[in-house]
Amino acid sequence: MTIQSRALVESPGCPPSWLRIERGLQCEQTFRIIDNQSNTPVNWVGHRPRFRIYSQLIDNHIAFETTNSDECAFAPEGIWKLFLTAAQTKNLPCGGMRFTLEHCEKTNEYILGLQGGISCRDIEFRHDRAETANARSPKHRSRHENGNRKPLEYS
Repeated sequence: MTIQSRALVESPGCPPSWLRIERGLQCEQTFRIIDNQSNTPVNWVGHRPRFRIYSQLIDNHIAFETTNSDECAFAPEGIWKLFLTAAQTKNLPCGGMRFTLEHCEKTNEYILGLQGGISCRDIEFRHDRAETANARSPKHRSRHENGNRKPLEYS
């Protein structure tokens, strides 16, 4: 059995079992957990989830973990809901990391359910950097304005 999660609201260019998080903003995402071989939902309703994000800098260092059912929960038909507050995402390191989603039924032993990737970006840094780059680059009009080829004009 190969298990993956697929976002119910598709993100362009986002592969299965991949999350995109923006630091300092709340993250609310819903996924369907499926068995790729049979293409059927994996039902973990009644199981306790444990969601972990591992640091990309220190091998196997847990950067974030939650077992809170308000933040990570299973629903019927293979639905997995993840909710992280803005304060929680602000403390995550930027860059690519991996996550695990584990589940536990009656025993206290968690079983690895799926593993995926996560990218966390700092939107404030990207915004400031884009404004600086735009301030330095000259503004120009299209070379193909009204279908005529014109040399680039700077204003």
